[in-house]
Amino acid sequence: MVDFSLTKKQISMQKMARDFTKKEIIPVSKELDQANEIKFSLGLYRKLAQNNFTVLMIPEKYGGAGLDCFSAGVIVEELAVGCAAIAFTSASNFVTALPVILAGNDEQKEKFLPIFL
Repeated sequence: MVDFSLTKKQISMQKMARDFTKKEIIPVSKELDQANEIKFSLGLYRKLAQNNFTVLMIPEKYGGAGLDCFSAGVIVEELAVGCAAIAFTSASNFVTALPVILAGNDEQKEKFLPIFL
């Protein structure tokens, strides 16, 4: 049987993401969603990056958080409570970086993966 209980570390990360969502995302998400134009908050993205929410599954060796899929999912789920678009941005960075992670040489990884920070 598979155990889906969260570890102490995952519970801690979940709380950190939940607190971040309450403090940083929820207060601005309505404004961003209701704008008559496409709006992107660079300030909010920078705050996501400061908390490693933009590099969840990128290896630590290249500046990422180095999380497994389940742990990253716990965080993305909490971010999505505040704004699905922000959660998608967080999760999609890994998909964008995946070709470099899987097939890039060390030089390419060192050059391109830190861009997501």
